[in-house]
Amino acid sequence: MKTVELASEAPTLPELIKLANDEPVLIRTATGEEFVLGALDDFEREVELLRASPQLATLLSDRRAQRGTVSVAQLRARLA
Repeated sequence: MKTVELASEAPTLPELIKLANDEPVLIRTATGEEFVLGALDDFEREVELLRASPQLATLLSDRRAQRGTVSVAQLRARLA
């Protein structure tokens, strides 16, 4: 998975689409928001590519370790 940092480069949409034809692209904005762009030609193929992506595994692992989340039990207590 290729990462494009919009804070340091500003590719056009056609350029991003061209990149996404080869592999999924992680787009990170200057504010830290992240988006994934990828072709939807074959769902099975997409699953295989994402499973084989060490960058995606790292991203998901980092996200899982982040603090500041609310558990379901805490959310239910807040709503009660």
